Amino acid sequence: MDEKEMEGKVKELEELYEKTISLWAKSIDGRTRYTQEHSSKVRKYAEAIGKRLYLSDDEMKVLTIASILHDIGKADVAVEILNKPGPLTDEEYRDIKTHSAKGASLLRSIDMLKSAANAVLHHHERYDGYGYPDGLKDEEIPYLARILSVADSFDAMTSERPYKPKKSIHEAIIELQDNAGTQFDPETVDAFIHVLRANPGIIG
Repeated sequence: MDEKEMEGKVKELEELYEKTISLWAKSIDGRTRYTQEHSSKVRKYAEAIGKRLYLSDDEMKVLTIASILHDIGKADVAVEILNKPGPLTDEEYRDIKTHSAKGASLLRSIDMLKSAANAVLHHHERYDGYGYPDGLKDEEIPYLARILSVADSFDAMTSERPYKPKKSIHEAIIELQDNAGTQFDPETVDAFIHVLRANPGIIG
């Protein structure tokens, strides 16, 4: 096999790898009609932020995996909880909060995916230290997790969910700005707002 053929085989394997993890994520998103295409939209937003922040190629690859698979741990959460239209009980909320750790544990068990485990584990941490699972704050939170947090939250805000009406793009931007420095990393919020204003067609 010559070098050109080898490059073609490598490209085929990379495409198969990406299709496989994308289908895996869609199977989780498809457990509720409210999260259809959630992972693909989070990926799109996260990658746009990453490019704005000049991440390296290697960092972008890890961010892509993490954004596609950030909710993979929800496979172990009852669909009745995921679809519940009203407030969760304390027990149900504790169950939901296990999904980031479960997802990270799964990724760590697969050599090709383990580099994304920390971003998945910590994408629900808050910049002020009141998030989960470990209560990390500020720069303690992995950089890619901070990007993922903004991308994930923006899609949640601007999508229909069983427990809340969706926000307009303008309302979601205001919420990001209001929570920069408390829930979100201010640098990441600034980068994403710049992306949204420069390329409004990215939404949806």
